[in-house]
Amino acid sequence: MNKLLLPLLLALLGTGGGVAAALLMPDHTPPETAGCDPHSATPDPALPSAVGKPRDTGNFTYLDLDKQFIVPVVEDGGVTAMVILSLSLEIDPELEDMLLIREPKLRDLFLQVLIDHGNAGHFGTGFTQTRSLQILRRELLVVAHRIGGDGVNDVLITEIARQET
Repeated sequence: MNKLLLPLLLALLGTGGGVAAALLMPDHTPPETAGCDPHSATPDPALPSAVGKPRDTGNFTYLDLDKQFIVPVVEDGGVTAMVILSLSLEIDPELEDMLLIREPKLRDLFLQVLIDHGNAGHFGTGFTQTRSLQILRRELLVVAHRIGGDGVNDVLITEIARQET
């Protein structure tokens, strides 16, 4: 039981810290995302209909999210594993400063997507299968578009590992 307590405590602290930081950060919503509710379940109609299909203009920069995401895998009412991910965003260069300012909010929303993805069973034994990773990237890209608009081209999973508890 004690082996499960530390990973779960770390995951809860990370989630709580992300939520607290997001609530304390001033709102620096750029004009292209003004009025957009990042917690809304429905996509913003102003977003391109091809969400999940990266554009290729060749004029992108990469924004690495500094801290890894740690997601508990819950099966049969208990934590059976932890999935650790590193993510990067492929973005228009002019968005970099705004996304750095809004990173706590972005991390919070990404963590919710990751937890939901795990609760749907996608972090099971086949978590690295192409279809599972495509679903995850698409869900993360929808959230990234809510924060950064059309200037976010893609979400890259740069590292992924599953550690059994």
